[in-house]
Amino acid sequence: MKWYAIFLTGIFSVFFLIIFFFIKAPQAASSDHFDKAFSAQLEASDIPKTLQTPENLAAGKLLFITSCEHCHGGHGQGTPKGPDLSDSVWIHGKGSYADIVSVIQDGVEQSTMIAWSNRFRKSDIELIAAYVRALQKGAQ
Repeated sequence: MKWYAIFLTGIFSVFFLIIFFFIKAPQAASSDHFDKAFSAQLEASDIPKTLQTPENLAAGKLLFITSCEHCHGGHGQGTPKGPDLSDSVWIHGKGSYADIVSVIQDGVEQSTMIAWSNRFRKSDIELIAAYVRALQKGAQ
């Protein structure tokens, strides 16, 4: 390897480290705006305040992905097996948090939606319902 290649690599490394550690990169304004808009959307919803934390919504999302995704899609957009959960059109109930809890707990007779109350604790069902409710456009 030529000496100047090693020298240029060293110069680049020092330059990169200075930028990375000492110069703060500007944060994306759109992400901050999205977080504020999403928080305002949640505040206006019927999801209990205790379930509106990022940690609880992440836990609900994880439970949703592991148990509901195969029928309702990864983002609740629906599949041939299960309806869209991210819009305002609901087959069972009106899409409120309480309706979602009820459907998850009790299932829906004569459909592929089983009752999850014998598989999940009530608190897990509430986390999933909060996540599903937050998926809805407008979450009102």
